[in-house]
Amino acid sequence: MLGNARYAHKSARSGLCSVCVYTQALSQGEQRRSEIIHSFQSALEREEFEVYVQPQVRCSDKQVCGAEALVRWRRPDRGLCYPDEFIPVLEQTGDIVDLDFFVYRKVFEFQHGARMRGRQPIPISVNVSRVHLLNSEEFLARLRLLHEEFPIPASLVMFELTESAYIQEINHAKQLIAKLHHLGYRVSMDDFGSGYSSLKVLQTTPFDEIKFDKAFLRKSPEEKEDCLFLHIIELVKRLGAPVVCEGAETQAHVELLERSACDIIQGYYYYRPFPLGELHEESASPVPPVRASLPRLCS
Repeated sequence: MLGNARYAHKSARSGLCSVCVYTQALSQGEQRRSEIIHSFQSALEREEFEVYVQPQVRCSDKQVCGAEALVRWRRPDRGLCYPDEFIPVLEQTGDIVDLDFFVYRKVFEFQHGARMRGRQPIPISVNVSRVHLLNSEEFLARLRLLHEEFPIPASLVMFELTESAYIQEINHAKQLIAKLHHLGYRVSMDDFGSGYSSLKVLQTTPFDEIKFDKAFLRKSPEEKEDCLFLHIIELVKRLGAPVVCEGAETQAHVELLERSACDIIQGYYYYRPFPLGELHEESASPVPPVRASLPRLCS
């Protein structure tokens, strides 16, 4: 009973509600959280984490012009686990720092290897967790070491910062963005529209790209909503940064975005995520196509 009370108390402290009632689901969630915490470091050492990528398609010519790096956890006892299952826990414990740099290392190594083989790799975007904003000097120091080991042009890696992380740590975020720009890296605002930022915020921070949250495309397809969405894209585009829209899963989504000022599309309609190592295969279709005709990879 005391253990159950501790679960409820911990949940109440970490949530928005001051009262939490114990349930079996709450207990199972706490057990999963504990498993993640205790198995993370050994899983990282055994390389149970895998880097996947999802290509991004340029609207103007249907060429693949970039990709986003994603992470999966292939657990021996549970199979493939998706980020929503473990990322929130690792962000709370701070272990997300080590996971992020595991992903960065894989991306830098991959890009460096591609160049050594005479290829011209496309840029790959990686996520910057909120924790890095509070420890920017350590973040940049580790990044410099990584670049020394795998010297690649900074243009081959873009750092994505979510809108919510930016708003929560806006001063720290601006400082880190300036330092990344000084090193030659580009920075994208990810999940734009999921939080409370405004066009004024975008005007005061020189983002190199604005990525719209997939929630815009998940709303019911009504003409008024479509019209509003198109106007928002147009307003953001006037700020000068390229616009990326993720979550395009249907032909209707793509047709809507092609009518807009959107520059780049990302979503299942073109590509599902696949292992990083398959990105520059000779085949133009690194995974079984969602449609009969897929954009060709730029190389």
